[in-house]
Amino acid sequence: MKELQRDVVLAFKIRKKANMRDMTVEYRPKGVCARAIKVDTENGIIKNVIFVGGCPGSLEGISRLVKGMPADEAIARLEGIRCAMKRTSCPDQLARALKKPGRE
Repeated sequence: MKELQRDVVLAFKIRKKANMRDMTVEYRPKGVCARAIKVDTENGIIKNVIFVGGCPGSLEGISRLVKGMPADEAIARLEGIRCAMKRTSCPDQLARALKKPGRE
């Protein structure tokens, strides 16, 4: 049970900053090659995205493309993208990280 609790904490850890729209989300994606995603937002704008694991070139490209983009726009563009026969993808998992509770 303790291990499950630790996994839940690792899967979604949020640190609220002064403003509810300013935050860092650390997310453990499911069903993809990436092992972790860290997203920094300020005033609802994506400031930085770091993927751990996965396809380095593609994920760096995604990170650069969404930097400076409103989080809601990134969610709308990335949500539902699939990777081959999987039901999800790294971009879809990024959208899920951005949709986590606490983000206004």
